[in-house]
Amino acid sequence: MRIIAQMKERPEEERVALAALIAGGVALVLFVLWGIFMLQSGQPTHTLEQREQQAAAAASLDAFRTDMTAGIEELSLRYQELQG
Repeated sequence: MRIIAQMKERPEEERVALAALIAGGVALVLFVLWGIFMLQSGQPTHTLEQREQQAAAAASLDAFRTDMTAGIEELSLRYQELQG
């Protein structure tokens, strides 16, 4: 609760940045979970083509996660700059 009180005292730009960061993190987690469940819900016998498609999708998710992590780190640094 102390964090919420502290955020109320911050400028609106910082509050918006934090809200965007949290929303992005939640969206990323939901997207990754959706992707994992979609990949696991396939037929028990997978063809080679399906496995290649799953591997490509997993690689794409990893690249997306890496990009999101970099973006979150950049937002965090910018937030720290605003604080200090």
